[in-house]
Parts: sequence; C-alpha cells; structure tokens
Amino acid sequence: MKNKKEKVIIFISSALGDFIWFTSVIPLIKSFNKNFEITLITYDSYKSLIDKNLDINLIFAKKNCFFHRYKFIRYIYKFIFMIDFFKTFKLYKSEYLIFLSPPMKFSLSIFHKIYKIHNIFVVKELIAGLKIRDKDIKDYVKIIDLGNINNLHIMMRYQKAIRSIFLNYNLSIPILPDTSFLSSKIKLLITNTKNYKIAFCTRGSADWKFLNIDFLKEVISQIDDIYDTTFFVIGSGNSKFDDTDKLKKLLPNKDIRSVYNKTSLLELTEFMKNMDLLISIDTGVVHIAAAVNTPVISLCGPTLPIHSAPVYHKGVSLYSRRSCSPCDIQSNTNNKICKDMKCLKDISSDMLVEEVKKILK
Repeated sequence: MKNKKEKVIIFISSALGDFIWFTSVIPLIKSFNKNFEITLITYDSYKSLIDKNLDINLIFAKKNCFFHRYKFIRYIYKFIFMIDFFKTFKLYKSEYLIFLSPPMKFSLSIFHKIYKIHNIFVVKELIAGLKIRDKDIKDYVKIIDLGNINNLHIMMRYQKAIRSIFLNYNLSIPILPDTSFLSSKIKLLITNTKNYKIAFCTRGSADWKFLNIDFLKEVISQIDDIYDTTFFVIGSGNSKFDDTDKLKKLLPNKDIRSVYNKTSLLELTEFMKNMDLLISIDTGVVHIAAAVNTPVISLCGPTLPIHSAPVYHKGVSLYSRRSCSPCDIQSNTNNKICKDMKCLKDISSDMLVEEVKKILK
C-alpha cells in the first residue's frame, strides 16, 4: 500500500472495556499506511484516554448515553450525536468510513448519498437485525464478515476486523506523477477564462461510449444560465470525434473550447488540476480527474458504478438502473449493440445540473 495521505474515519461507541481494547488497532492501521489521517468518533468520557495519541489526527467526542436506562432516550442521544457528526463531517470529509459500532440505518444513506462516501465498512456481527433495503446503499457498504468468533477475545475481534478491511480492500487511491512542471503549457490552454472552468469528456475510447449532442446542449445552457462558465471539450483514449464545433454552432454565445488531441496524458493530468468540475461519460479521464482531487460527475449506462465509480468523495456517479444494465455491449456476446442507449437517456439534463449545483454551490 503506497504512502499517500488518506483520511479514515472510525466510529466507535462502546463500553469502556471495549474501547480500551479498540485502541490496539490504531497502530495496526498506521502499519498499513503511516500517512493515514485518522479521525475518531467516540464518547467524550473516553477522550482523555486518546487525546495525546499522536497517531490520531482528530477526535470528535459527544456525551455518553450508552448506559441510560431507557432505550428510547439512548436512541435520541445517538440521533443527536449523529446529526452533530454530520455537521463536523462536512468540514472533515473522508474517503473511508469504518463502523466498529452499530450504525443507525439512516446514517448510511446520508454518508453515501449526501457526502458521496463510496467506501463504508461495517462489521457483520455489529449489524444483526439491521436490514439495508436501499440497493444503492448495498452497493457501497462493505460488510466485513469475521467468521466464527465465539472463542475470540473482543480485542482480537477488532484487530481481525481491521486486518480484514485493509487486506481485502486496497484503500490506496490511485497515484499519478507530479505534473506541475507542465503548468506553464496548460496555462496557455486556459487563458482568459470565466469564473468557472468545466470540462466535458463527451466520448470514450469505445465507439458506444458517447453523450448525446442535444443533451450536452441543454446541460451547457442550463449551467451557463446559473454560472459564468468556460467549457472545455476533451476526448478519451482512441476517440476520434471532437464535438466542439457542433456545440459551438448550437450555442454560438457560449465560451466553448476544444482540448481534443492537444495534450498528452501527463498534460491532461495537469489540465484537470485547473478544472472546477469534470462531467464525463464513464471512461478513463474520470479517474485522472479524481486522482488529482477534481470534482467529477460520471454518467454510467452500460457499466455499473460499483465497478467503475471514481474513488473520491467528490465523485458522483449518475446511473438509471435499467433492467438491461449492465449490458454485454462491451463484449457484444449476443452479436447485437444497443443503438438507443436508453440507460444514458434516462439521465436527464435536470438531474445532472442539480448535481452540478451541489458541487459548485
């Protein structure tokens, strides 16, 4: 696992003995990546035990209601705890969230749908009776099964959970080379731009990966009505089609520029650093942008977001969930290609613009 700074949040609300045993996993986590930035969510009564721990970057502590005699009161306190946590989470966003105590079901939905966390880990033994019915949430919550732990000390259970997470899921995000030496060349491509710079990757390397030109026209019109924007059109891989001229004819008063075949992969990486947002078909450019911390909206149709979503908390995947998706359009095993791309047409311009508003607000 490569040593790149990554944020990990751990939620632990347990009895005192359990919490003391839990502290044994902190150095274990650091052994996987010494640059992990760890945020710990726990009760304020335990804070004095860990606030001098140099391996923990941030501690979010709240009143302990664990032993309140009334279950309803405990639930209310826990609800308030989570609401406060959500407020803090907006300031300290993380790529990864690990629950070592039972989560509230609604919180899983909030973490994924609002805060765009794609890596949520929950230990199976902690969620007995908690049924996750939302299919979208099921796709992104990883259930860690510890197997037979009847004769295993609780401390060892925590350690087994952490090892299972870090050994079975590679928590390192992609790392690309430093491209700052190319900044002067990229600045020539983005001179005299407006307040916002948004890139569109309209086509992928495969012929069937493309965005409808009328859809793009509507999206650009809506965005520019709200934000003063310069739009850049790029391609991916072997794409030979530049949609810039078509868009300029349809939208003569908009600032639309082409970056087709004007950059190498490294130059494209530096270019992405300068963008406020990338809107793209599900293709490789999405992951270049995500790797350099540029917000991304990826439009998925024939492919599943769970397999190819950008690994980044500012990455959004729009997906219509048609019964025929994911299809075999890539392998073409049925010797037929869907020419309608209904799965992509289900994603309306209004849906996309709403996501843009959330990112650029």
